[in-house]
Amino acid sequence: MVKTLTFGDKQVQFSTSFAWAFAYKSQFGADPAKIFMPAIKKIMLLGADKPAEDDEQAEEQAIILYEEMGFTGITQVAWAMAKLCDRNLPDPITWIQSFGDDFEALTIVTELIPEAIESCFTSKNLETPSPDSLKEEPEEKAEK
Repeated sequence: MVKTLTFGDKQVQFSTSFAWAFAYKSQFGADPAKIFMPAIKKIMLLGADKPAEDDEQAEEQAIILYEEMGFTGITQVAWAMAKLCDRNLPDPITWIQSFGDDFEALTIVTELIPEAIESCFTSKNLETPSPDSLKEEPEEKAEK
């Protein structure tokens, strides 16, 4: 599935298909399970593994995600999910800077990360971006 979030005047599409995990590993060199599993475990231990039904539960889940994943981990997952929808997405730092003051990590935590976690355990996603969107052009690789 593709989810669209708005930051300031920019609309950004994010793929919630499990393929984001491969984009993450390709860019950051690590399996995202290393940052996800501690958060998932803590959420499950607190019994907060169901979708948040009220503001208090949503806040509790967000705090756990921030504590376990950190700001950079959350942003890296978001970037990987966006990369699947836009093969021309710039590097993560340039991408974040392009939002200026409009990037809201809390929106990522509440709107996107729960779907990323769910994608690790279900196959309900309806739309998966093409594998070509994960491939970089040869000159892009040479620039790295």
